[in-house]
Amino acid sequence: MDLSGLTEHLTSIEDDASLDLPVGGRTYRVRPPTADVGARLVALWAARTIEDAAARAKAFADVLGDDTIRTLALGADVVEQMNADAVPSVVVNECGTVAWIAWALGIDAAQKYLDRARETDGEDAGKARPTPSRSRSRSRTSRSTASANRTKTARSTGTTSQTT
Repeated sequence: MDLSGLTEHLTSIEDDASLDLPVGGRTYRVRPPTADVGARLVALWAARTIEDAAARAKAFADVLGDDTIRTLALGADVVEQMNADAVPSVVVNECGTVAWIAWALGIDAAQKYLDRARETDGEDAGKARPTPSRSRSRSRTSRSTASANRTKTARSTGTTSQTT
């Protein structure tokens, strides 16, 4: 049986699920994670709720192994490109957080996170930013410099593209 159009259909699904992160004049395309990485990101999100600090740290270490959340969420190729482009670490981390939320909870949750972040930009400047929480009482201390958008464009061969 010939499934004509399957390749195009699957490519379209992947493209529609990708995130475009505009940072400093470039747009970084973040492809959806593999099923394994996606499951790890969901497990990490769930581990945030473990009340015992030692148990929470162990759960994170067990799930992460030698990886970081930002590498899992963004992909090593995007993190490497951001580093090569001299994107500040706090911005790379924030992009990783946005992607983590998008992959673990969905794009709507990531947009809500960004909306709350923009509302509180500049408040409590200089303080460490807490791990994202579903709680509305969470304070936000670092500036958001990127927004995540679902991409609806044709599949590209690279991970980044110049914007004008």
